[in-house]
Amino acid sequence: MSAQGRFSYGHRGVRGLPDRGFSGEIPPALESELIGLSHSKSFPSNTIIHLAGDAVYLLTRGGVIEEGGNWNPLLRGPGDLLGDIDLYERHAGSHFARTIMLRTSCLVIPAFRLRHFAEQRPEISAALHSALAQHVLRLGVWRAVDRLSSLARTAWLLLELSEVLCGWGCPAGLVVGVNQAQMAQLVGLSRASVENELRTLRGAGVISTAYRKVQILDRDALAANIPTEFMM
Repeated sequence: MSAQGRFSYGHRGVRGLPDRGFSGEIPPALESELIGLSHSKSFPSNTIIHLAGDAVYLLTRGGVIEEGGNWNPLLRGPGDLLGDIDLYERHAGSHFARTIMLRTSCLVIPAFRLRHFAEQRPEISAALHSALAQHVLRLGVWRAVDRLSSLARTAWLLLELSEVLCGWGCPAGLVVGVNQAQMAQLVGLSRASVENELRTLRGAGVISTAYRKVQILDRDALAANIPTEFMM
């Protein structure tokens, strides 16, 4: 899959659920039923939320950094479910801290209603299993990022961030609202290393930078710094 195909998605349906992640697996005919089980909620940036295990949050806009225990930080974006692990093993993921990176909107679905819906609708059950598998796979990839060079980590993170931000309506390839210290924390580098790699990419004409903003100018050239197994 090309870098453009991997890191782009849109919204679909009357209510505009993201066409990726869990919601991307749901047949359009069942979207209204799923929405009927939920209520909307929004969070401002820099909020920390903890889930109690009695509900899951389907992200429709924004971005969340999920971290806790022995897990590496993980970016969750539009279409992802927060609390999906708890559906299968109660409170297994409830110790995770979710930091709202950007102003975020979501659908709050009571866990018992979603479980019942999945029992009644095999398509929903299949979507949940697929979403959980992708979640676990992404956790493994984020943990394995530590093996990459600092340049590869930085390039990979820029593509990940651009995916999440695209779901909030940012132009394709634009990374805003994240400073170098936060980027360094996400991929286990020093701020100086991130600054140096951004300078390298900028000098190669792959990106341009401004205060708290990175514009990806050449996705293919940026993705060329990343081993193919990390391009999920």
